[in-house]
Amino acid sequence: MIFSFKRCISSLLCAAVLAGIVPGTVSASDEMTAENLFSDEEIIEIPSETENSGTVLSVLQPVVRIENNPLYEHLLPSVEEDIHVLPADPLYADGSSDVDLSEYHTEAEDAWKEIRSEYAARVEEIQVKYRIPVPETSEDVAAAARTLWYDALEHTGEPQEGDTMRWQYGTLSYGSLGGVISGTYAYLTFTYTPEYYTTAEQEAAVDAAVEELLTEELNLDGLTDYEVVKAVYDWICANVTYDHDNLNDDSYRLKHTAYAALIPKTCVCQGYALLMYRLLLENDIDCRLIAGDGGGPHAWNIVELDNFYYNVDATWDAGKSPENYEWFLLNQESFVDHVRYNDEEKHTMYDSPEFHAAYPMAEENYFSDDEIRTEGILDEESNITWTLSMDGTLTISGEGDMPGFAQDTDDGRIQISTEFLPWKNLLRQITRIVVSPGITAIGDGAFYGSAEAVSVEIANTVTEIGLWAFANCTSLNEIRIPATVTSIGYQAFGNCTSLNEILFSGRTTPSIDDSAFTGVTATAYYPAKLTVWTGNVRQNYGGSLTWTELNSMEISTAEELYIFAELVNGGHIYLDAFLRNDITVNENVLNEEGFIDTEDMDNFRVWTPIGTSANYYLGIFDGGGNTVSGLYFYDSTVSDVGFFGQMGLNQSGSYYGMIKNLTIEDSYFNGSSCVGGIVGANGGGTIQNCLNHSTIISSGSAGGITGYSDGPLLDCVNTGIVRGKAGVGGIAGQIVDSDITRCTNSGEVTSFKGAVGSGISVGGIVGLKAQSGTISYCTNLGAITGVTDVGGIAGTHERDRVINCLNSGSVTGTSSVGGISGYLRSGSVQNCFDNGTGSIFGSCPSGTLSSCYYFADSETDSQSGITAVNLKQCRSGEVAFLLGSAWGQIIGKEDFPVLNGMKVYKTTEDSPCPGYTNNADGIKEHEYEDGFCKWCGAPEFTADNYDVNGDGEITTDDVLYLLRYTILPGRYPLASGFDADFDGDGFVTAKDAVSLMNSIGSTETP
Repeated sequence: MIFSFKRCISSLLCAAVLAGIVPGTVSASDEMTAENLFSDEEIIEIPSETENSGTVLSVLQPVVRIENNPLYEHLLPSVEEDIHVLPADPLYADGSSDVDLSEYHTEAEDAWKEIRSEYAARVEEIQVKYRIPVPETSEDVAAAARTLWYDALEHTGEPQEGDTMRWQYGTLSYGSLGGVISGTYAYLTFTYTPEYYTTAEQEAAVDAAVEELLTEELNLDGLTDYEVVKAVYDWICANVTYDHDNLNDDSYRLKHTAYAALIPKTCVCQGYALLMYRLLLENDIDCRLIAGDGGGPHAWNIVELDNFYYNVDATWDAGKSPENYEWFLLNQESFVDHVRYNDEEKHTMYDSPEFHAAYPMAEENYFSDDEIRTEGILDEESNITWTLSMDGTLTISGEGDMPGFAQDTDDGRIQISTEFLPWKNLLRQITRIVVSPGITAIGDGAFYGSAEAVSVEIANTVTEIGLWAFANCTSLNEIRIPATVTSIGYQAFGNCTSLNEILFSGRTTPSIDDSAFTGVTATAYYPAKLTVWTGNVRQNYGGSLTWTELNSMEISTAEELYIFAELVNGGHIYLDAFLRNDITVNENVLNEEGFIDTEDMDNFRVWTPIGTSANYYLGIFDGGGNTVSGLYFYDSTVSDVGFFGQMGLNQSGSYYGMIKNLTIEDSYFNGSSCVGGIVGANGGGTIQNCLNHSTIISSGSAGGITGYSDGPLLDCVNTGIVRGKAGVGGIAGQIVDSDITRCTNSGEVTSFKGAVGSGISVGGIVGLKAQSGTISYCTNLGAITGVTDVGGIAGTHERDRVINCLNSGSVTGTSSVGGISGYLRSGSVQNCFDNGTGSIFGSCPSGTLSSCYYFADSETDSQSGITAVNLKQCRSGEVAFLLGSAWGQIIGKEDFPVLNGMKVYKTTEDSPCPGYTNNADGIKEHEYEDGFCKWCGAPEFTADNYDVNGDGEITTDDVLYLLRYTILPGRYPLASGFDADFDGDGFVTAKDAVSLMNSIGSTETP
């Protein structure tokens, strides 16, 4: 006999359940006590000998539970999640019917697909037959039923499934109507009675409305995924309103649906999110509804773009114009006030590692930093505008005073409120405030209550900061007051409780209201060594300020580099700095030719040269051996341009200010005059161990290291391109009272041609050398091109010395062109060498020269103190020796003298090979090539070769050769000296040579 549960029993059970427990209306008095469904008394075993049965079948009693959809539990009457409805008597068949076990699903997928299909058809009571392993407790039965339900509602990517089903029902009754056990399996009939929020007819209406919206109104064909997302979001925000009327009506469940969002177009957050989900999936853009807390139970979406997911909340952006969106395509960090549910029991695991792995969130917001979220006009007449970017930057732009937002009251007072601000609804999105150059005053209450702003940038055109301008900016942690500010108003920074650093950029003290910093505890920094900041000036201003001199600064980022420039230019001229690492401001400023592509110029961040004519830098900047790259400055009307604009002070031969151990590369500087890679104009500081590998352009003077210098330049190198009009040099354009020592140029140095005054004073090291100062131990390897007064070391040399300098580069011009000096007006050139041009100077009205040499086939310079030398003289070390102790050369490896090379000595009288050597003892051996010494030309002779001069006969000349080259007794042993070794001592010496000479003319063979 086989037992079965009939349909009438199923209906009876459901009626019993629903009569006592109506979903959404259960009270504590209605609850039924849960009991163990599998106690011994409640499992009926049928004896195996029962008729027609060879299998033991046990009857399982019904299990029913009720729970709310977790998204809106707070709006539904509470239910007990562990309710078991037990009939008074065990339910089992009388044996007259049979149980067909083949009707039961054995695979979970088949079971939950049937549930999904029944749900889509809005079947009131869904029943599914399913086989599970024999359960031990009722919990196992309930868990199996519950798992099938949620598996049926999993996200599939199909728009009418997944979250569309998951969030469109309220209370759910589910459980088992009972079943039988056969072997190790229980054959159960699971039943589900969801409280649908929509009917099948309403869902059909949604389908039709979605198709019409997508095809006729939105017309999304050909759009990018972003454009589709934006179009859908715009439509929802513009057309769907929040259903405030029915918010507290718990009986009206339709408000939670996409139907309500699309047909009557009014709903709550769940409806917004479900419509977004449906429309994007219809366009093959993945999207999920996220449940969580937004000041209460809330729903929003995540959408996929470019393989990452972004948060959107159409509910909170509804009714706003697109430029005012606050919650569109944000990363998790920016998506504040949204906390995801993460409850496994409620199937709301939206913040688990597994969910994040399946739906990876983007690290940044979708929009770039300069993407505008919204904008507006503050003053039409002055065209002062405001923009709020997607990264949270509020920027004020224009020319003139920014308007204030304070209002006068009837009793004559001034009232400040966030309600007066144009961006009052966006305050939570403002994380950074920028007052751009051109703004001259910040109005009263301008940024009052911007509590999320952590940083503020004020341009150095601002002169006034108004009342309450930044009051209640409670997240602001530091502020820099530009040097231009002369007035700070009442409560300007009042109650900025996080403010801990105030940096005054200028050497002059602004007029600060005595309540400007009320409620602020901070360290206030002012420029060091400037006595104008007296104790009377440094008062509390309403807060608790600790006043400190700012003496030094460590720089690690491009932003800090710009801050340093701002501070120096404002008056912190004694501020020492140390570069902690390499810094790149712009990428790939220079092309392969060393210049900039004009189409890229607008994309570069413009550099602000450090130091001005009013605030020239007098501190110590130590690059630490690091490199700054990607600097860009292009303004042909501005002078004193470079990494530093102006630095240094020369007072009676004492130098103040220093830049050292720094490399500037892949940078471009273009100005009107005094343009240099390291410093535009050096008024008396020291520049040491610096390298420029950047391009310098000037319509006046230009130098690879500095455009102008009145201070020492030591151990510097230029490899970059330098172009200017006049006074153009590889190291310095012009120098006055400046020593240049151990510097090298290998870059191309060129002057412009054609314009009046162009092409004058162009040099490999310095263009124009005026007044006192010495150029020593310097080398030019680059190509130098000008018109007149063009030199490998100095273009125009007016005073003092050039000593121990080398030019190996080509020097080209039309007049006054020289390897060392183009125009030697006065002063002296000493111990210099040129192997690039074939001359030392171009013109020399009154200068003096001494111990200077140039590589040429013949003498061209007739000036005394200058000698032309040939290749043999250069290779032998003779020229290096003649140039003096600063020079050297590896004889045999280096063809020409080099500065600070291996020392060269003149050979001693007893050296076998006369000439020059690298040996300190002065001894040099012959080096034979093709029978002769390559240094002195001495023949290589042997004992049987008396015809040492090779003329075919033995004569007095041969004897003289022997005398000349055998003057060291015992130095030249012969392999067999039976002929030449006349005295038989085993060596050919001068004595043997005399004997040989005496034998010439004898009839006997010697």
